[in-house]
Amino acid sequence: MQLSLLGAPPEPPLPLLALRRAEPCTVSLVTDRRAFDALADQWRVIEATARGAVLFQSYDWCRAVWDHWLGKARPFEPRILIARRGSETVGILPLRIVRRGPLRIATGLAEPFQQYSDAILSPDQGHDVVDALLGAALRLDACDGIELLKVRDDSPLAGALASNGAVRAAEDAAPYIDLRGFKEFADYHATVKPKTRKNIRNSRNRITRMHRLEHRVITCREDIRVLVARTYRGRERWLKELGLTSRAFREDTFPDFLDELASGGHGLSVLAMSLEADGRPIADQWGVVFNGRYYAYGATWDPLYEEFSPGKLHLEDVIRACHELEIGTADFLMPTAHYKLTWTDDVMPVADFALPCSWRGRIYASCWIGALRPQLKRLALATPDRARSLLATLIFARRGVPSSETARLPASPENPTGCGRPI
Repeated sequence: MQLSLLGAPPEPPLPLLALRRAEPCTVSLVTDRRAFDALADQWRVIEATARGAVLFQSYDWCRAVWDHWLGKARPFEPRILIARRGSETVGILPLRIVRRGPLRIATGLAEPFQQYSDAILSPDQGHDVVDALLGAALRLDACDGIELLKVRDDSPLAGALASNGAVRAAEDAAPYIDLRGFKEFADYHATVKPKTRKNIRNSRNRITRMHRLEHRVITCREDIRVLVARTYRGRERWLKELGLTSRAFREDTFPDFLDELASGGHGLSVLAMSLEADGRPIADQWGVVFNGRYYAYGATWDPLYEEFSPGKLHLEDVIRACHELEIGTADFLMPTAHYKLTWTDDVMPVADFALPCSWRGRIYASCWIGALRPQLKRLALATPDRARSLLATLIFARRGVPSSETARLPASPENPTGCGRPI
């Protein structure tokens, strides 16, 4: 038996995991495409086992966004932070620099096309990796601050940002359903409130007395493109009617990005579904399946069938399809729309965070993110829909915000020229 210098038994050897964590964590920066491509294998190894909802930080999603901006010849300043212990990559925080007036702000690399901000970590890593990544982000050259949008409360980023005094704003929540504990869809269905099941059953019975209903999981690539374009038009219509907008819809290349995803050229698994009445789509939804999780990225419905609540009806079929495809979690993303809460009580809180790096960044974070913007949003939402819609039309027309009237989208049977009334 080995003895220490004092004659006492030595301390037991540290477990391998503890030894690995004891190694210092270093962070490097990637800004060019060649270095990004060289990370593909390491990136995919980490994301395959990472906990959390990290589709929008996956290598393929980030590559799709990078390719999109390259194809549009638009300014794109990636800042990808790589955490390593020795030679092993243990964490990735993909960011980009964007302009906010005179400020340079670090935000998610896939903005405005990502729905969550997060870091990808190896499952055996602790908060020190997140702290190292966030610290490196705060030291980026010529950066006035960090603005990370829609950070989930279960993300390690949320705790790190809060402990560093970040401004928290724009709180929302993402409804989701964990299907892993249900052997049959009927087992899940039995957990839904009896009154809800009755109302949905009555709506379905009423519409089936007049129309032949069919739910389709779309597999033809061209049909997926048509469905994705249709959801864009429908969402645009809904936003316009309510006088609302979003960062993605203010981006004039958003329709092209959606079509690039739907075309299937980036290795992402698109799941597209449609509820049809006599062959006419009355509700559509599509998303991406990643690590056993379905991310519902786009949805729409035909307002002619609104009395039947087509969105609620279709969501039942979507959940059933996810269960049949052995998808573990159906994530309906933000916002917490009423039709989503028809089918689940489980929601994950999300919020925006801003952390300044300069005096200008402090003004931006505290005055704009933390105070003025939330007040303006509350004022806008308190305005009657019609007045807000007219005001939004005037504002965004001046700013050149795109619409389906100017965006070139795939044609559909009801819309053979790529223009016309959305459903």
